Amino acid sequence: MSVLDEVYTPSPWRVFKSPSLLFNCFYWSDIKYSISAYFNPRQKWLTKTVPNRWCDKTSLIPHLLFTCLIHYVEDERGLNDDYDYTEDLKAGFISQEYVDSVMTTDRELRDVYNYIKTERPGLELHLEVSYPTPKEPNTEFFTQGDDGHYTMKSCEELYGVSYKKAYAKVRSIEAKLEKKDMWAMKTIIKHYQKMWT
Repeated sequence: MSVLDEVYTPSPWRVFKSPSLLFNCFYWSDIKYSISAYFNPRQKWLTKTVPNRWCDKTSLIPHLLFTCLIHYVEDERGLNDDYDYTEDLKAGFISQEYVDSVMTTDRELRDVYNYIKTERPGLELHLEVSYPTPKEPNTEFFTQGDDGHYTMKSCEELYGVSYKKAYAKVRSIEAKLEKKDMWAMKTIIKHYQKMWT
């Protein structure tokens, strides 16, 4: 560990190891920024999206990744789909390989963004309405046995068909949603280092 590592650690208590920091303007700037960031968080857009109620990590992780991409596209204007690189190429500031890389990244992230904003809400709505409905309205899902314990009725009793048939459409949409979500998350992770403005 070098001296620089010890001096520039983010802890305000580092002054006890190096009292000379009291005379360093960067130390006081770090303290001021830490206090300011505590009372006024810099990532409010992200902390606001995390639900206050319990949420499984399996749904929280995609939600956070998708929110990061939406923020990058909408608020930071991170995608340069319409930028014309011809003058920079002619001047020799950038290479064609760089332009191709940027355009490929932007196109892939735009595809994921379009999926998140248009296709995914449609799939979620389609999933919501695809659950089977009982063959009789106001049907009780549980029956009470002689011993007082409740047991759930079978799919044949509730829906008139087997479980496999009753939930076939649901499982099909869930599989499609999971496959598309996995593609979207992999694409975001693949390009995460380029998502800064």
